[in-house]
Amino acid sequence: WSQLLLYPTVIGVDPWYHQNVTLKIIEFATIPDGGYSHLPLFHLIIAINSLFLDLNYKIAAMFSVSIAQIVCNVLFIYLLGIFTTKNNRVGLFSALMVILADHHIYMSYWSIPNGFAAVIIPIVLYLILKKKSKARIERIFIILLLLLALIFAHSITSICMSILLISMWLLSEGHNFCVNNKKTEISIILPVFYISAMFTW
Repeated sequence: WSQLLLYPTVIGVDPWYHQNVTLKIIEFATIPDGGYSHLPLFHLIIAINSLFLDLNYKIAAMFSVSIAQIVCNVLFIYLLGIFTTKNNRVGLFSALMVILADHHIYMSYWSIPNGFAAVIIPIVLYLILKKKSKARIERIFIILLLLLALIFAHSITSICMSILLISMWLLSEGHNFCVNNKKTEISIILPVFYISAMFTW
């Protein structure tokens, strides 16, 4: 954020375009036609923060999508690190590597829909891998809600998520075949539903 606060407006190339789209949403109370008319989630979140908190675009982006990127990436990479290795130190080290990664720092002050949408991926992966029988319906509902949000955020990140879901299913089936296990860890229903919804939209 120190990079952003050095200048009176946004920095970078893409943020100028996204600022323009968001300001049009605020001014005309409608989503303008264009490249992001069907992927408005990023712009709507910033517009809502700008209107309710009476902030300019840059500060609204910092206190909404930028802070979400920082907190969610660190938290869910930490949780994934602990879950996959059962080691607290690995989780902490993973979170530290995320915080120090140049792309993560860059996406935190150069706010664009692709960087914001990528935040959803580790959350969904964690919820898919972390199975709790008590809250199964709630977990599935949250996963579906996040996957739909991802579709409304950015198309490239949506395709990355579909590749990850198919890969997870294939790995699960391959593991089941190798160990002669009949129980399906990851169902094909989720990738098929998600890919159908993504291409339908």
